[in-house]
Amino acid sequence: MKTLYLLRHAKAMAWDGNITDFDRPLVQRGRDDAATLAAHLKADGVLPDRIISSPALRARETAEIFAETLGYAADQIDYRAEIYDENSTEALLKLLHALGESYGKLMLVGHDPAFSELAGYLVRDFALGLPTCGLLCMSLKTRSWRKAEQGSGSLDFFEYPLGKSNQEERYLLARSHLEQKLAAAIHAVLAAGNTEAAPEVEKKTAKTVRKLAQKFLRKARTYRFLPPLR
Repeated sequence: MKTLYLLRHAKAMAWDGNITDFDRPLVQRGRDDAATLAAHLKADGVLPDRIISSPALRARETAEIFAETLGYAADQIDYRAEIYDENSTEALLKLLHALGESYGKLMLVGHDPAFSELAGYLVRDFALGLPTCGLLCMSLKTRSWRKAEQGSGSLDFFEYPLGKSNQEERYLLARSHLEQKLAAAIHAVLAAGNTEAAPEVEKKTAKTVRKLAQKFLRKARTYRFLPPLR
């Protein structure tokens, strides 16, 4: 089993023609988002065996923040031009297939649209875009990177920053997902009790669940999107 982390660079300075796209640095919000998300991973005990990044400045700075927080030596980050130059699913797959098998956990740091497209290629039915500083973690059902192929991945989690510039659509997605999780957990407890009152109680939980989700997301800096409950 292999673990792949796809990390899109954090929020960068808008291109204004005064600098090249390659040299766009992170803005302060991007640095803050990267630091917050990296701290969450550290708390979970995440430490990639290898970090490979685009050499573009915004990706380099993102990779360095994660490396420092996770305890990964910054001078061991591997910068690959093809992640930026080609920015394609084909280039990323070629990179994965050429990896040595000693690496069990890999973090790629780069750009869209290639990262979102690769996520949708490897994880069946995953159709969400990666926002800036969005991180998708997947497990690949293979012992060899050479066998990373369409549908071979399963979603472990998808985490991304929440904020005013994160678009209403993404906030609503997070709220809907959290409401479903809360409702499913409550319904599971009620079903285990096997009481006749369970159906009536379930109807009354909807409003409470909605309020809980809204209150949580108002205070959250990031949101972790987990696979559906099974």
